[in-house]
Amino acid sequence: MKPANSPAADTYPLTRSQLLIWTGQRLAPAEPLYNMALAFEISGKADIIAFKAAFSELLSDCDALRIVVEESNGVPRQRFLESVNYDLPIVDLRREKDPEAARKQWIDEHCQLQFALDGLLFDSALLQLADDNLVWYFNQHHLITDAWSVSIIFDRMSALYARAAGAGAVSVDCLPRFEDYVRNCQESEDTPRYAKARSYWHQKLVTPPEPSTFYRRPPVNHGGRTDRVPMGFGAKRTAQIRALANDKRFRAFTLDLALFRILATILFSYLYRVSGSDRLAIGVPSHGRRSAKSRSTAGLFIEIYPLVVDVAPDDTLASLYQRVATAMQELLVNAEPGVSTFENGRMFDIVLNYITASFGEFNGMPVTSEWVHPNYGDRNH
Repeated sequence: MKPANSPAADTYPLTRSQLLIWTGQRLAPAEPLYNMALAFEISGKADIIAFKAAFSELLSDCDALRIVVEESNGVPRQRFLESVNYDLPIVDLRREKDPEAARKQWIDEHCQLQFALDGLLFDSALLQLADDNLVWYFNQHHLITDAWSVSIIFDRMSALYARAAGAGAVSVDCLPRFEDYVRNCQESEDTPRYAKARSYWHQKLVTPPEPSTFYRRPPVNHGGRTDRVPMGFGAKRTAQIRALANDKRFRAFTLDLALFRILATILFSYLYRVSGSDRLAIGVPSHGRRSAKSRSTAGLFIEIYPLVVDVAPDDTLASLYQRVATAMQELLVNAEPGVSTFENGRMFDIVLNYITASFGEFNGMPVTSEWVHPNYGDRNH
């Protein structure tokens, strides 16, 4: 969709994480590799007029949703539009024979729609299944947001809806601007901290791990088509893993960090067994939010770095865990925003993404959320 808007005066270079994604998308222009679609099912009789008003205010408040990417002589630059005219569509499925099946078909079709990078990089609609059952469909290109941002946007939308629906005096502070982060990115590259981190990752490239043999390479003409295979741990194993995370040998600064390290240790153990290689790497996302302000900002901050671990034949779960923990600490210290490179990305073809984003009620109404898979993904991972 081309934006009807009031253009801002300035354009900026893409950040490092944006440039990596932009390049991947330009290499596969006809595939929705980086669509991030969610469906929030809201149980309750919501005010549709108030919802539309809140969404319009969200677009005014969240500048990352007003990004367009312009290209000149093969060089991309981003522009933050001053305003966007977007009339949130209402899709009435109440008269369908099977509203739930109609909802699934509609979302499956729309989540695969390709974004034009010089147009609006989000798509949204409100699907009405019953008088007291709505689904907010919200799709964004990964160029403008990440998983952390989705939680920020959901909470902001809930607060704006409460105010639009007249739920008393609701105070809603302005979101920090992603434009400020983009503007300051180039300045941070001149700091000693950035230079130290860049040197660290350069040294990692001197002796890169061998490629994994986790899966067979897809045919060249396969493109980016992927399937998502859901698999739950079950209540018993989940309880066992959580108990392990609270064991003094595996405890970390937070429970989520301990759980991530345990899952990474299990993955490294498996890769060692199937590959026979004693030096392995997987891709690990770093949220890249080093300040309280950035942690409240919607936008693309995430970058993926190689987590490199040596595995010994006599390793136990505990000893390998300690090695993973040390490597992870080094990674986090050196995951300076903007340091990730194409070369580092070639060190891994498996990514372990541990997403902790959660969504509560929507102005008091229960919500069920679904991360919708668009049937495509980065073919290098």
